Amino acid sequence: MRGLLVGFQFCPVLLSGVALFLVAFSSSLHTDLSRDEVFERVEGFELIGHITMTLYTDEISCGLRCLQDKNCQSYNSKSDASDIKKECQLSNQTKKSSPENLRRNPRSTYYGRGPLWRVLFLSFILSSFQMIILPFSYAGKRGWDSAHPAFSCKEILDSGHPIGDGEYWIDPEKSGKPLRVYCDMSRYGGGWLLVSNVEFGSPSPKVSVETSYRGIGKSHMVLQKSAMKELRRHLSFTQLRFHCRKKQRRTFHVVTASNSSGEAVVRYFSGQTDEQPDACGSFVRLTLDDNSQLAGICKEWGRLVSGEYLVGKWGHGEGQKRLYWYPVMRKYWYHLRVQLHNVDDLQNMECDDRFGQNFDTNGDFWRVFVR
Repeated sequence: MRGLLVGFQFCPVLLSGVALFLVAFSSSLHTDLSRDEVFERVEGFELIGHITMTLYTDEISCGLRCLQDKNCQSYNSKSDASDIKKECQLSNQTKKSSPENLRRNPRSTYYGRGPLWRVLFLSFILSSFQMIILPFSYAGKRGWDSAHPAFSCKEILDSGHPIGDGEYWIDPEKSGKPLRVYCDMSRYGGGWLLVSNVEFGSPSPKVSVETSYRGIGKSHMVLQKSAMKELRRHLSFTQLRFHCRKKQRRTFHVVTASNSSGEAVVRYFSGQTDEQPDACGSFVRLTLDDNSQLAGICKEWGRLVSGEYLVGKWGHGEGQKRLYWYPVMRKYWYHLRVQLHNVDDLQNMECDDRFGQNFDTNGDFWRVFVR
């Protein structure tokens, strides 16, 4: 028994020593990452076609996230036109394994994993740091881990504890069964929960069609009406945000308005009503990046169940697929749609595409958020 007590007395001392070492090492880790000793750095290039996750964070944090992900072999750090926001794209390939997908991009820097021994060593140190130090810093910070889930992305934002765009833990039912989800904390007020996400790549991803909202943690998924209805029952979200982009064409980006017309749109896509809502006056065009044709012709949207077009309505009269099967359309001209083949194989995405002129390229995406 005395030996056991001595062991328990020694453990805090040992842990404290290890903790001090890891804290001291963390600054070295950041320095090593920035000196390109862990990742091979190639400015002005990006690796396309094998993106497994897209985040919005700085280059160092992007590298740390890649080290944490066993499937990550490289990443692109890309700046927007203002050089303020950084887009972090994790990839499961490198320029050596997929040289044909390395292309020039003056706003991107490619980072590929360096010598295996160094990556493994730093990954071990990072894992130890997470197990010993981070649990203490997580205390009281909701959403940072599964032991402290938040109710929603918005609650994390309002608590003052967001750490940028990325993965967090939420428990909308307060059931003790939290979910790891993606939260957009930086755009248009932040606090947005990603509920549908499809990103075109090579090979085309498997897209999971979810009948329950608990599938929102998957990397490529779309929610059916039943899942949206279940989510709103627990989360009571009040806004939707539709965001899709085609690199060779246009970007559609709108958010539902904070008025009765916007609420009608939320109710429709949440399966609380089958009455298709009016389009005009129900949304706000996010002009920072929206350059779509659809956002400017709301009077011509829609198709009723009866088959009548150009009715100024959201939707296509569809049932369970209404969130991703023509939620917005103008007959024969411009459409929003995710088309699946054999249930989960992505056939194509339409994002303000004209009928018969739909071209998907690597990196094109189609997303829906709620808040």
